[in-house]
Amino acid sequence: RLAGWIAEEMQDLRACRIWSREERDRRKILEDTKFPRTQLSCRYAVSLFTAELLSLNFVIWFYGSGAAHGNTRFKTFNLLLDPPTSLHLGSIFTTGVNYLPLVASMCREDLLRQADADPESVTRGTAPEYKHFSNFTLTETALRFLFPPYQVGPFSWGPREVSIPYSSLSAVISKDGPLRSLV
Repeated sequence: RLAGWIAEEMQDLRACRIWSREERDRRKILEDTKFPRTQLSCRYAVSLFTAELLSLNFVIWFYGSGAAHGNTRFKTFNLLLDPPTSLHLGSIFTTGVNYLPLVASMCREDLLRQADADPESVTRGTAPEYKHFSNFTLTETALRFLFPPYQVGPFSWGPREVSIPYSSLSAVISKDGPLRSLV
């Protein structure tokens, strides 16, 4: 899964370098006006590595030549190591539990307490839909959700994160699931 994602990112980067005649002309104009060139950078952090689990967070920063500013996005990988299995958010909760409304509510409450919170953006970006909570990592003590710029506020607010302690989710986390060694 990780190798597939890296291949997709590289393909997207290659696609960005294929310019039509009109785009090449635009690029030439931008180069003449000294706009910075298109840039892409990626870094990663290991948020958890145990004998059973690995949780990785990739931070991708990109800038398109001529844009007002660069932007950040996230890609996370949560893996059960034995047997090798990719973990999705639902796999850590008790089967049949409707966990999304609880997670959405907890994230929304935390984000609204953060400085300069925009209630409308926070509410929209934390609606109980899986797509809003797909970027999460595991830590020794908490489930951490990552929100890129624009998801829960304006660009100027930057990326945001919310950590929900496992103890706050103890009623819905599967006791014999992949996080059993942490809860």
